[in-house]
Amino acid sequence: MAQKSQINAKLPSHVVNKLVEHGTYLQVSKSEYLALIARMWFADGCPPVTAEEAHLREVIDQTGDHTLRARKKTKHA
Repeated sequence: MAQKSQINAKLPSHVVNKLVEHGTYLQVSKSEYLALIARMWFADGCPPVTAEEAHLREVIDQTGDHTLRARKKTKHA
């Protein structure tokens, strides 16, 4: 069996409420439901989740530069 790791995520309450709601249908916890979503994303080939990520992947594919990173988001005053 593959080694498992644990991660934590901070999400808005309305998103957590939906995880609870849909997890209830399957009789799993919100964490287990979130893990199912991550497994589905992985099984789908890890598609980009934002337009920025899709663009960055295109640039990396074109240049071969795997050191590229997105700019860090800054908090506005």
